Amino acid sequence: MEKLLTVMNFSHVYEKERFFLDEEYNWVDCSKVRGTNGYCDKNAFHILQEKVKSLKPEGIHFIDSGNYHYASELWIDKIKNDFTLIVFDHHSDMRRPSFGDILSCGSWIMDEIDNNKYIKKVIIIGLSEEQKETIPRQYLNKVVGISDTDLMSLNKNDLYKLINSRYPVYISIDKDVLSEDIVNTSWDQGDMNFDFLKRILHSIILKYDIIGVDVCGDTDPNNIENIRSNDKVNERLLKFLLDEDYNE
Repeated sequence: MEKLLTVMNFSHVYEKERFFLDEEYNWVDCSKVRGTNGYCDKNAFHILQEKVKSLKPEGIHFIDSGNYHYASELWIDKIKNDFTLIVFDHHSDMRRPSFGDILSCGSWIMDEIDNNKYIKKVIIIGLSEEQKETIPRQYLNKVVGISDTDLMSLNKNDLYKLINSRYPVYISIDKDVLSEDIVNTSWDQGDMNFDFLKRILHSIILKYDIIGVDVCGDTDPNNIENIRSNDKVNERLLKFLLDEDYNE
């Protein structure tokens, strides 16, 4: 049986966590690949592609801290049919890098829209109001931003209307949408609680065919207290996703 779970270890943080140890999992060691922290150069991305070459986009992929959120592309680019991308993130990840034409954790969604013909729509959930405003106007025909404020009055049917898709869905989760009271991600964060995140995910999984899910937002590998809280949240999130049986 193919392993459902993949763990991509960039910063060594997963060497100090235990949430995945009771499951069958693929361990992808990315810690020795240079040029990956925050930004990813073309040579590094090619090496990462080779490391996951034999793996499929289906399943659950943990991809380390938000500095490596661009690693979602490694899984998304394996999808060869039309789909909707739903991203939980407190940031738009649609800002051009400060220097050069280089992939970054802050620009990967824009990069995917520009280059991936199979993405029909992108829904970003949990943005700050300021980050929602950073979505470039020319992308608004394809991108829907749902801010923290929007979520306060959003119900399930409203969500479905905004997604408005007949396509299968790939989900990417950055834990920075969650409150600092729950977990610390080393980035500025939203105020979502874990049960609310689960309810939104459940609504999406109930309605749409899910291709796969990735999760980032882990913390500094040297901060033991934050590692423990991330490990706990990762364990809860993994259990929830496995219990949902969306891959059946």
